[in-house]
Amino acid sequence: AYGEGYLEVNHKKTTENILIYPEHTYLMSEIKTIDDIDETILNKAIDFDPEIILFGFNATNHFLPRDQIKLLHKNQIAVECMNLMSACRTFNILLSEQRRVIFFALNRL
Repeated sequence: AYGEGYLEVNHKKTTENILIYPEHTYLMSEIKTIDDIDETILNKAIDFDPEIILFGFNATNHFLPRDQIKLLHKNQIAVECMNLMSACRTFNILLSEQRRVIFFALNRL
């Protein structure tokens, strides 16, 4: 679930930046700005071998830097950046289709 300024995952509300896998969530407190989404963080996501990585931003008009997108594309991973609410809906749809998807829910950027 989601609302203005928060996400609810497994009946727990959060306003923090989190990485959501189908079975797990991880607090991403090291991400303070979009530039903090570096190769080290992306490699954690790549290790899951996703088809798609969603980036949901609470603020508007955020996009990953080109180098990060190139790294994901090099690993044959599709990347989508959108507002947080759209990303929540898209994540749930992709999960229902049994796609390998992970979601960076970035409430605090």
